[in-house]
Amino acid sequence: MIGEMREAVGLAMLGNGDDPAQPTLGQAETAYAQIEAANNDGQFHSWVFNEFTDLLKTGQVAASMAWSGDAVQLQLERPDIQFVIPDEGAIQWFDTMVIPAGAGNAEGAARWMNAFYDPAIAAANTQWVQYISPVLGVEDELRALGGEAAALANNPVLFPDDETRRRLFIWGGLESTVAEQDLDDRFAGFLPAE
Repeated sequence: MIGEMREAVGLAMLGNGDDPAQPTLGQAETAYAQIEAANNDGQFHSWVFNEFTDLLKTGQVAASMAWSGDAVQLQLERPDIQFVIPDEGAIQWFDTMVIPAGAGNAEGAARWMNAFYDPAIAAANTQWVQYISPVLGVEDELRALGGEAAALANNPVLFPDDETRRRLFIWGGLESTVAEQDLDDRFAGFLPAE
């Protein structure tokens, strides 16, 4: 099981018919309780982050909650492994870039961020990480590169159709940051000690 609270609880909420984009504390607590019961019953092989790729690759597990880009990369070695979005939906996530208040070179950081969102540069990044890009034009840039990059432009995991996009949700956050931190802290108790 992926060891990230918002994704695991959000996925359980989707299974319950709840919307993780607008989670209530009650819905999140119900999902957490289901995960806790499954964990206590030994239903999970382990709590992982990127380690699920090794477990799938070696056959130690047959199914895993997984991050799409890692699954696409894993398919290079194991094309028999499928990445499936449940009918109920899945949690979509994204990396963000921020400039801390008082940063010494905020202007330089902003220029770097703007450059990173140029479609050609974003396409190179997508080719490397193989995750969905938020930048318009990346699909065309990948096709223009040809070869393996062009093949990525046809990958429905990286470029989901509209029907699939309607089944992707972003965790909306609980109404109370204190409640969310409490849930996050309790969820961390599932994870192996470092």
